[in-house]
Amino acid sequence: MLPSSVDPNSTLRISGLETENPLLKINHTAYQGEWTNLNGSELIFNENGEFVAKSAYRLNLTAGTLVPKGKDEDAEGPSTTKRYSLLQSALARIDAQNSGKKD
Repeated sequence: MLPSSVDPNSTLRISGLETENPLLKINHTAYQGEWTNLNGSELIFNENGEFVAKSAYRLNLTAGTLVPKGKDEDAEGPSTTKRYSLLQSALARIDAQNSGKKD
């Protein structure tokens, strides 16, 4: 679950938003997403209460723990660690893509 408030100066990275399981990273915390089809629509408003958009989907995020490669056996078992190793690899690709871009 995301923190209730995020520092506006935080670093935000998003990858694979068009996929079934997008990745989101806020500073050093990684989240794996899963799209949910809603029954109906959610309305989105800005800080002033003005309507901005509606959506029939919601992205649910789960915080992950990054582990070094090769540490496939831990207290939670290999499947959990391998999943986060995949997450770590994906975030490394994001870092590599962004390292060539200037802010």
